Amino acid sequence: MGEPADTILLNIGQFIILIAGPICVGVPTAVSASWFPSNERTTATAIGAQSSYVGVAVGFLLGPAVVPDLQATLIHNSTLNASQSNASNTAGWVNYVKRRFKDLMYVELAIAVTIFIAILIYFPSKPKLPPSRSSSKKRHNFQASLKRLLQNWSFWLIAILFGIQFAVISGWLSIIDVILSKFDVDQTTAGWLGFGCSIAGIVSGVLISRYALKQNRLQV
Repeated sequence: MGEPADTILLNIGQFIILIAGPICVGVPTAVSASWFPSNERTTATAIGAQSSYVGVAVGFLLGPAVVPDLQATLIHNSTLNASQSNASNTAGWVNYVKRRFKDLMYVELAIAVTIFIAILIYFPSKPKLPPSRSSSKKRHNFQASLKRLLQNWSFWLIAILFGIQFAVISGWLSIIDVILSKFDVDQTTAGWLGFGCSIAGIVSGVLISRYALKQNRLQV
């Protein structure tokens, strides 16, 4: 496919992935409610919610390791003699980077499909013995609960605040190499910075959940 077709396909794929976002965000809460006792749910939810960022953190290192820095290569080539061989060299590098980028997409697809198949083969909906009384109770009707939730203004406030901070962080991290390239920061260094930001968010999220749980117990 040509460059326009690749761009369209990437945007369509990104949109499809984002459709599953609300489901993925809500899964840790449902899993912790079914599998963990009440005194462990805060920590379990925090670990589950932050686990998705582990993949993001790994992606910051995996991307630069698989796909070479095209901009640095082109700058290096531009310092050479502007000959026909140099032009063909540049075109060859561009095509090589495109192939490596597609290889990275295939690797990530294989990882996602493998995990998905493993979940389909074996992932019980609940444990044999309920960890608490609340986990054994029958859940409310989904449509009725959703309707009540959408009518709750506190929910909308939390959703808007979460959406704003999530959008800012995700948007900034997804183009961190482009932003930092203006300051002569290569993509490998930018990847390590993104990795550090993600790990810091994961650790702080879990620690804050533990602190909130401890404070709640002291108040009780």
